[in-house]
Amino acid sequence: AAAAPATKKELDEAAIARLRRAAAQTVEKGGIGILYVRIVAGHNLVNADEAGTSDPYVRVTLEGKTQRTEAVRDTLNPKWNATPFVFAVRSPGADLRLGVLDDDLAVDDPFGKLLLKVSDVPTEVGLPAARHRLQGVAQGELEVEVAFLRGPPVSSAAKPAAAVAPAVPAAAAAASAGASAPPAPAPAASAAAPPPEAGTHP
Repeated sequence: AAAAPATKKELDEAAIARLRRAAAQTVEKGGIGILYVRIVAGHNLVNADEAGTSDPYVRVTLEGKTQRTEAVRDTLNPKWNATPFVFAVRSPGADLRLGVLDDDLAVDDPFGKLLLKVSDVPTEVGLPAARHRLQGVAQGELEVEVAFLRGPPVSSAAKPAAAVAPAVPAAAAAASAGASAPPAPAPAASAAAPPPEAGTHP
């Protein structure tokens, strides 16, 4: 049996902390955060394979990076409950593209597609998955959980503070002051005693 969709309670604090660390690491590399994408299910998909049964899977693309789910065999109501995909995000205006394809057909998005702008998705992980009407086809919905986690802003370099003389030990300060003071004048030499007069004895 397919696993039940993860609920917010099942995303424990450790898992959320790992996602936030990943968002912070993305910022350090020049991005703005991460996009969390979990493909849950498809509903009432069109039958794209007239020669047989359909084997749908989902291809997920963001800013040139692509991931995909496994194909689910012989169904138009696939239950993927896929392991979440995590994408680094460089721009809030980026489009997340989800295409639903048939594993047996070399045709782009025969079951339809879905476009979501990063700036429009929830910013909290673990909310219930939402069902979206697929575009480009007569029927079908894609159930997904998507969340954007923005990383912390990069702290700007500290501005140079006003020059402040570093603390100097008293002994070193005294030595420094002595070195910078002008030398004291040498004491005057004492007058030499006059030589004794000739013919006198000391």
